[in-house]
Amino acid sequence: MQELRSRYSILAFILAWLCFLLSWLVSNHYFPWATFYNDFLAALAIWLLLLGLIIRNIGFDIPVYFLWLALVALIPIVQFITGIIFFAGDAIMACAYLLGFFLAIFVARQLYDIYQDRLFFTIAVCFVTGATLSSFLALYQWLGLNALGSWVADISLGGRPFANLGQPNNFALLECLGLVSLLYCWQCKLLGKSLAILLGVLLFIGVVLSQSRTAMGIAFVFIAWWLWKRRSIDLQLGTLALLAWVGLCVPRMGANV
Repeated sequence: MQELRSRYSILAFILAWLCFLLSWLVSNHYFPWATFYNDFLAALAIWLLLLGLIIRNIGFDIPVYFLWLALVALIPIVQFITGIIFFAGDAIMACAYLLGFFLAIFVARQLYDIYQDRLFFTIAVCFVTGATLSSFLALYQWLGLNALGSWVADISLGGRPFANLGQPNNFALLECLGLVSLLYCWQCKLLGKSLAILLGVLLFIGVVLSQSRTAMGIAFVFIAWWLWKRRSIDLQLGTLALLAWVGLCVPRMGANV
């Protein structure tokens, strides 16, 4: 029975991983809720992770601070009652997003207690995979190809590529998360040098294509962290790679938001 529970929980975790990946790759963006499909898949992934924990039949350790965070999610409801928010739907959606965020923190804490470093590796692989595929889609958009039809979102003539994320800043953020995750995999010797360099170049191309200041801000924050930690942690990332990030990305993105 325990072995069967373990298999079902792993299946739920695999489906959650795929949902997270698809949340960055789905091309449907329709008004008035342009990110509905992306948000739905991400929320479904969180619920699948929670389902996997329930199937595994572990005892949940609910910290006190989580209960306080859950109360924060009720602030939009209070704002609606007091007239600060005029529409009930806006208050409910804000409350739902906050609860989803806090649920994600709770689930991540429970997963870390079980899997520890394996959780970081799984998340890193998901980010690297999603960012790499999105880089190919951005190149596809930049080249003006149309062979994939509705599987890739359309961009305006001369517009900035954003893969299937609907917005260049979101695309740039995913590419930066992919770069950081790639660094983690390389630092832990989970990837060879040649493959890490190849994937890094693809992700850098995606960052440059986005022309987003989001990546520029992340680059400065990461450089500050690197300067702070480089003496206490044996980082394999050299100064040349950081200079390449700044030299290639920052001048190109200076004129764009």
